[in-house]
Amino acid sequence: MDLVLIFLGMTAVTYLTRSLFTVMVARVRTGPFTESVLSTIPLATLTALITPGLLNPGGNGVVILTNPFLLAGVYILVFSFLTRNLLLSVLTGIGLFMLLSQFLPL
Repeated sequence: MDLVLIFLGMTAVTYLTRSLFTVMVARVRTGPFTESVLSTIPLATLTALITPGLLNPGGNGVVILTNPFLLAGVYILVFSFLTRNLLLSVLTGIGLFMLLSQFLPL
């Protein structure tokens, strides 16, 4: 029973803090500069989450160029830039990673 109450309490607190912030921000008008800065946040967050795993998947502090994560990540970046097709880029990148991980050591 205590676990259920803790879960419901955490749910309520999370919902209230997010909904109050959304309601407060909806009334605020920002300038074009602020809008352009805020629009870069999702890309910066995604980059911060993905980059450590690409460069150092073992967590040993050594970056190696034969890392299949890094090679597949660079491939996806270049392929998606050239084709502008994110789904095809990710699917072929996954295939390349699976192929590379069979032949290259981590």
